[in-house]
Parts: sequence; C-alpha cells; structure tokens
Amino acid sequence: MERINPTQEYYDKLNGSLVIGVDFDNTCVIDEWPYVGASVPGAAEVLKEIIKNGHELILFTQRTANYPECCPELAVYADTFGYNEDGTVDLLTPALEWFEQNVGQEIFDVNKNGLWEEMCDDHGRKIFMDLLIDDHNVGMEFEEAINRFGAECRVVDWKFVDQWLVERGVYPNRVLLTVK
Repeated sequence: MERINPTQEYYDKLNGSLVIGVDFDNTCVIDEWPYVGASVPGAAEVLKEIIKNGHELILFTQRTANYPECCPELAVYADTFGYNEDGTVDLLTPALEWFEQNVGQEIFDVNKNGLWEEMCDDHGRKIFMDLLIDDHNVGMEFEEAINRFGAECRVVDWKFVDQWLVERGVYPNRVLLTVK
C-alpha cells in the first residue's frame, strides 16, 4: 500500500510497518458506554493478524483516563470505574484491559502517535496514521448487534475489514473465513 510520505526517517523507523488506528466502542466491542460491551465478532482475530504481520495499532477512542468533571452524570459509575485523584473518571483502562485480554499484544499508542510527535515536533489534534478502522468510516460495512441492555447497535463488520486489508496487501491471507 502506497502512503503519503511526510518524512522518510519516520517510515524508516517503522521499518515498513503501517500505523493503523482503531476505534473502540461499536468497533471492537458492542456499545455499552461507559461499560465495555461484548467483543464484536472477528475484531480480536483481525487485530491480532495486523500486529502479527508487523503493523502498529493506535487505539483511537473518545475514552480517556481522565474523563472530564464536566460530565457529572458519570458519578453513578464511580463505584465501577473509580475516580482519579483530580476527580475525573478513568474510562480508558477498561478498554486497554480488553486489548490485553483479547488481542494479547501491546498496542503502539493510545489517542496519539508518539513517534510522529517526537520526530516531527507535531502535537496537533490530528493523529498521524495510515489507516483508521472506525464505525464512522465512509465505506465501512456493518453488522447489527444487541447489547446486554437490549439496545440495537451498528457495529463494524470485521469480515469486510479482513477482506479489505487482504486486498490491499496489509496481510496476506483472510483470517475470518468462518466468523458469523
């Protein structure tokens, strides 16, 4: 896959790897925000394959370790998530735990591309990545899911993502031939 080349040194450090952003709610898990819902079928398998083939993942999510105090409705979740010393709520750690338990491999970064920022002295709000897998992508295909509260959710169709990645050479063989 050909990329836009802002700096050859950056790509040299990645040694041919792509940096792929992945959203969390309705992408990796069925939306039960602020809780972590059940895994979307195929998400973990494709993410493992991406890493296995030498690419880097950035978790790109609205969840943060310091969810702002401007959302007092989160107080009802303090028993579940706990407050940080500054009075904010940590909604990011449960997502990172999902990655550890389901993907089992370290992710490149969270809500930023530290390598890019360091090399280019760029700390802007836009995260530099080669691809983004998100339930709000143009052209994404979806599956319907029901969360544990009975709500219908539109989630990423990981069979579609798997095929798309193979067709573009991100990794050589489809991994989701039998996921339903």
